[in-house]
Amino acid sequence: MALLLNAKKTLHNTLTSVLVIDIIKVCQQNFANGGVSMDKEEILRASRRENQNKDIYELEIVNKGQRIGGIIGICVTFALMFAERIILKNGMNYGYFLIVLSACAGLWIYKALKMRKKHEIFLAVLWSVLVVYAAVMVILGFLG
Repeated sequence: MALLLNAKKTLHNTLTSVLVIDIIKVCQQNFANGGVSMDKEEILRASRRENQNKDIYELEIVNKGQRIGGIIGICVTFALMFAERIILKNGMNYGYFLIVLSACAGLWIYKALKMRKKHEIFLAVLWSVLVVYAAVMVILGFLG
């Protein structure tokens, strides 16, 4: 849940900061031209440029759909893992963990590359280490 809130806050902060910069530039230009006020069309142009003519509502719906799809995928993966372990009485299949951990690592690596914050980088490294561990366990399982 915290991941969802953080992603939404990041999107909002990014969009807001770009729009504010455009508004400040237009205001500075208007002030340099004798204080002419900013008209509606200039504001709309700045907003469209910021959003690259994309509907923010549609972007949020797609983003939420991807998150829900990811959660469902993780739930199905864990259900398969536990079904295999309980019904077939096999040992732990780290292949399922590798799938889930790879998805999480990919998310945090992308976020760390874009945001360059210490905690995102730390989590990207942590998830990557877990992926390597799961991959080693899968390989050891294949080797017997």
